[in-house]
Amino acid sequence: MKNQAITLGQVGILLPIAAIFLFWIPLIGQLIALAPLVLLLISHHKFSNVYDRPEIFKTFLLGVIIPFAGALLGVIILLFAMGAAFSTMYNPDQLIENILAMGVGLIILAIIGYLLIFACAIIGVFLIFKSLKALAEACGVDLFRLAGLIYLVTYVGGIGLLILLGIIAFAADAPGLLFVPIILMPLAFLAGWITHIIAYFKLKPDPKTT
Repeated sequence: MKNQAITLGQVGILLPIAAIFLFWIPLIGQLIALAPLVLLLISHHKFSNVYDRPEIFKTFLLGVIIPFAGALLGVIILLFAMGAAFSTMYNPDQLIENILAMGVGLIILAIIGYLLIFACAIIGVFLIFKSLKALAEACGVDLFRLAGLIYLVTYVGGIGLLILLGIIAFAADAPGLLFVPIILMPLAFLAGWITHIIAYFKLKPDPKTT
């Protein structure tokens, strides 16, 4: 079972390379883009059984589900806010009154939607870090913990930097500052992904198991 977990994880962590080139192909590209996540989930499930550490799988699973659920609910809230805003246009006689009455509520709904998406994403990344940390403790390959830490710092730090530079850019009328986190975040995430790849290939197969 350990060897299966290693193989599935190695294939899953490398599949994004294929997804980059094949994503444009209808259906096949989307399935390949989804496959890495599925394979990593199965890999973590097998590792949790091998090492008798249920949190390796459970926290990883929650780390995947919570951001998806948060994004879905957040998008629904944002669409509701947009729909309510557009509905005011169908009554031009009361357009100004409707806008004034609904404006504050729509802004609050939009803020809630965005905050929900970001909060759930941060929780998800933190849970994935916890899962990779537990896997590192179980298998002795600390690069798993490092990869999870890079993912966590990249996302949380990237959002914080984007907000900070956004405020500075607005105050100083320098929109170019916003490109700094936009460039740095993918590079940092790439470093985490490479570390994750190396971690999987540092795992030694167990000849006594399959």
